[in-house]
Amino acid sequence: MSTIETPHSAISFAPPTQWHDHDHHGHVVQFYSEDEFLVDAISRFIGVTLSAGDAAVVLATKTHREGIARRLEERGLDITNGELKGRYFALDAAETLSLFMLDGVPDVVRFRAVIGGVLEQAKAAAGDRTRAAVFGEMVALLWAAGKRDAAIRLEELWNDLVQTHHFSLRCAYPMADFHREEHSAAFRAICEQHSGVIPGESYTSLASEADRLRNITYLQQKAQALETERAERKLIQRSLQRREAELADFLENALEGVEQVGANQKILWANKAVLKLLGYCAEEYVNHNLARCANPLQRCLGARKVCLHAQLRARRDRTKASRTGAARD
Repeated sequence: MSTIETPHSAISFAPPTQWHDHDHHGHVVQFYSEDEFLVDAISRFIGVTLSAGDAAVVLATKTHREGIARRLEERGLDITNGELKGRYFALDAAETLSLFMLDGVPDVVRFRAVIGGVLEQAKAAAGDRTRAAVFGEMVALLWAAGKRDAAIRLEELWNDLVQTHHFSLRCAYPMADFHREEHSAAFRAICEQHSGVIPGESYTSLASEADRLRNITYLQQKAQALETERAERKLIQRSLQRREAELADFLENALEGVEQVGANQKILWANKAVLKLLGYCAEEYVNHNLARCANPLQRCLGARKVCLHAQLRARRDRTKASRTGAARD
């Protein structure tokens, strides 16, 4: 009986389940789908630090701050306790962000003064300890507001601050904020700003290495299928654009008059035959109300009717004259 061993290179794609909880100098990004998952993960990250007597700073939304506080209390850590309160700071992400933004961009001097100052206070309360854990979602607020360059710039400032203040940093983004293809390049840029990347709970909740490798394979198949469908959609779009161009050319150059009128009687489009018949240029006719442009049409039709009547009268006169001449002869 033979056995098949999993290659070491494949195993490297399935990281261990600690998910950087013990990385004391890393800048790690956490992606998530559900708030409860994020709160549980961050409270564990912060709780381990506080239990060890170190300092911790949370820069989050009100909902997440309150959720983290509840989880810490469940773990036996009362953040209202005087000893913990001195080395634990929970600040509003939006308010803190506003303190160092300048013309829509994070200002390096203000950032170092604000965040560096909070870190120094927290560390001082922890005594001679130099380690601290920080959770921040200010970058996620910038991204959600459409300020992608500012978000990446803030990630860079965090990396610089880690070098001088020695702390473990955890950022977080909701995966739902990266739901379009055009987000791909910025998504990769964000990941590259971090020393570690933690996938969403659909992956991290898997218990075994085999399950994680299987999940990776499913994702690879899904990515391949989406890539194929995208290529097929592009071909269909090009075909539709070509047919639309052919139809537009046919209508524009048709011998019969063709026009498009909206529900409010506004003329949306008219081909060359209509404009020639009415004696208008496109600017004079298109985007105007049909009633305003009706008189030239009536005059045109009336003139044609008068001309036709004159031709018929002239024909009758010629016929009558011809008959009269024949009778005299």
